[in-house]
Amino acid sequence: MIIGLFGFVSLFMFTGCIDFLEEITYHKNGSGTYQFTVDMGEMKSLLDGLGENESEETKDPMKDMGEKFSELEQKLEKIQGVSHFKNINDTSSFVFGFSFDFKNAEALSKALLEQNEKLAASSQLFTGSKRLFTRFNKGSMAESMKNELAGEETDDEQMAMVKSMFGDMKLRTIYHFDRRVKSSSNINSMISSDKKNVTIDYYFFKPELNKGKEGVGTVIKLKRR
Repeated sequence: MIIGLFGFVSLFMFTGCIDFLEEITYHKNGSGTYQFTVDMGEMKSLLDGLGENESEETKDPMKDMGEKFSELEQKLEKIQGVSHFKNINDTSSFVFGFSFDFKNAEALSKALLEQNEKLAASSQLFTGSKRLFTRFNKGSMAESMKNELAGEETDDEQMAMVKSMFGDMKLRTIYHFDRRVKSSSNINSMISSDKKNVTIDYYFFKPELNKGKEGVGTVIKLKRR
């Protein structure tokens, strides 16, 4: 699923910034909502400019992506604790993605493992309790996207080219909580003024912008209220 999505995105990356946004809402009872979106607004401007010269493929570039999201929905429906899968298909602003509800952190881990075939099914990506939410630095969308765009066997020259094209690309993850946040172990964390949201930016090809070595991983401690 990831290969089809980001292989397509990479074809248009040179046109400008494409934003990747991941939002995780975690409630007091351990349930929550996961949402992932890709904002391709600048790509839409390019396609609109092609006018009559656009091919059949560019007239409906999201068709294949929609099919892959439908395939993902069928897989997630089989996971216990995952429900209410929704496709996000905003053709007016070119924002695409999906969301689903999860019963607990275990269900969230299993759902994201469906999108990363290289990890064992028993891998643990998230854990959660009343006052603690942990994300491990593996199996993330960031890892899948980076591998797809750069390739796993990339030499120095190829990597330099990738960095010049995709250097500013990042994944932004926003965590939403009912309780106030006490702390977040990832040094890149930004805690909102009301203490209920944590934002972490991860740059794919500019490691110098990522402080520390936690990647997308973090341990978030929550207050009693």
